[in-house]
Formats: sequence, C-alpha cells, structure tokens
Amino acid sequence: MFYCEVGPNEYIFKQGDSASSYFILERGSLEVIVNDKFVRDLKSGEGFGELALLYNAPRSASVRTTETCYLWGIDRHTFRKAVEEMITKEYEENRKFIEAVRFFSNFVFSLINF
Repeated sequence: MFYCEVGPNEYIFKQGDSASSYFILERGSLEVIVNDKFVRDLKSGEGFGELALLYNAPRSASVRTTETCYLWGIDRHTFRKAVEEMITKEYEENRKFIEAVRFFSNFVFSLINF
C-alpha cells in the first residue's frame, strides 16, 4: 500500500483514465463526477476505484478532492490478489458447510467434479 496527500480541487483520476489503483479515503472529502455532473460525495473510510480494476475497464467516473485529502492506495496486482484470496476462502467455507449438511450430501460429489 502507499499513502498520499492530495490538495484541494485536484483529480485523483478522471473518467476514461486507465485504472492502476484502488483507494481508501482516510481524511478529507471527495466528489464523484460522471459526464461533468456531480453524483455524490465520498467521506472518510470509503473506498473507490475497484470496478475498473476488477474488470480492466476505463474509469467510469472522475474523483476530485474538495479539500486536502489523505488516502491509502493499493496497486492493481495486490488488489486483485487480495480479492482472489477472499473469494477462494469464501468458496472453501461454503463448500465445507455444504459437505456438513446431510441434505446436500447427494450433491457434494457433483460439486467436487464441477
């Protein structure tokens, strides 16, 4: 992860930019703009930028600071790896649950071979 400070009225990224990072706002306030129209504010603790990273798509919105902001960022590779690990862990937990429930015992074989 990396930490950054961005002054007021600066763009974190613009709509149509290629995606390289996911961000979490530690302090400050950001505005989300789509097609030059204000959509919403982002406040401390909120994350943004994941869709473009997950789908390897251009940014669907612009994000601009309304005051000095302090953000944590994570690069594409690390973000995707973390998401992949969470999905794998969730899959394993669900599989163990299904195997433990008698009702699903007839279906387990077909899930394993799926």
